[in-house]
Amino acid sequence: MDSENIPFSAVFESKSSAHNESCIMRLKIDHEADALYLTLDDSEVLESEEVSPGIIVDYNSDNHVVGIEMLYLSKRAPKLDTGKLVFETVSTSGSSLTQPSSISPAEH
Repeated sequence: MDSENIPFSAVFESKSSAHNESCIMRLKIDHEADALYLTLDDSEVLESEEVSPGIIVDYNSDNHVVGIEMLYLSKRAPKLDTGKLVFETVSTSGSSLTQPSSISPAEH
């Protein structure tokens, strides 16, 4: 199956240093909708704002950003390989970088 036709979703868990709480971050690429959605928090979306054409930011009841949607993904990044995702985490001191990790739809 061509990687362009595989729905892609990745989930990352991180701890909030301010409250020592777990927060699930999700990245979803929807080929049918030609969109990418980054969920930063699972709280209910109460307001959305299009901050730039095709870029929508979702807010919760505390006015915190809980999600970001990018429409027209194939036009914005025509050479993007959505079959793979590489992410890096920078330490809070900014001095060291963890090893990059890679996830593909078949692994998740």
